[in-house]
Amino acid sequence: MIGARKFLAAYNVNLDTPDRRAAARLAKRVRELGRPIRAIGWTIPEYGQAPS
Repeated sequence: MIGARKFLAAYNVNLDTPDRRAAARLAKRVRELGRPIRAIGWTIPEYGQAPS
């Protein structure tokens, strides 16, 4: 089986805060730009950061 899909560029942004809500707000703003991208926000408690 061979498959194909559109090009995907993925990256993480580590915020200097453990606040998951801040990460989620940033992800929401990115999604609202109207581009076909996927953005989510979560936390990494071990590092005290919230990537978005």
